[in-house]
Amino acid sequence: VRAALDRLGEFGLPVRVTEFDLNTDDEGQKARFLREFYTTCFGHPAVTGILMWGFWEGRHWRPQAALWKKDWTPTPAAEAYRDLVYDRWWTRWQGQADADGRCRAAAFFGRHRVTVEGAEKEVELSKADGTVTLDARSADPAEWTIRPGDEDS
Repeated sequence: VRAALDRLGEFGLPVRVTEFDLNTDDEGQKARFLREFYTTCFGHPAVTGILMWGFWEGRHWRPQAALWKKDWTPTPAAEAYRDLVYDRWWTRWQGQADADGRCRAAAFFGRHRVTVEGAEKEVELSKADGTVTLDARSADPAEWTIRPGDEDS
């Protein structure tokens, strides 16, 4: 999979994974493959998204590939998916700025809700941004900006 993504990445276009099913009775294998495939795609610089079309056995064109059974019982693959997306790849950070008004936090690409002293703004971090600095010195979220960062930000 990585080699295929590398070849696609040579074109310089965004890669979006949209067709991925594991049609098997082996629930353990399905969970392992989902974890490996999603992790490979998530970590590849050319991949900008992964879209799962079917996830519920009651409406999936390949019911054995579904992550949730007809009664909404999660399969081991559903648990693997939730662990990756909501635990490992979900940015949660809380802290305080230093005396200069700076703080440093690792964040995944994507949309983030940032709250500073009760004021809130949604910001988008893309792979093109690299390291960024969120300037939230103003109390007005409309004035907050994202700019290229440096190692000291």
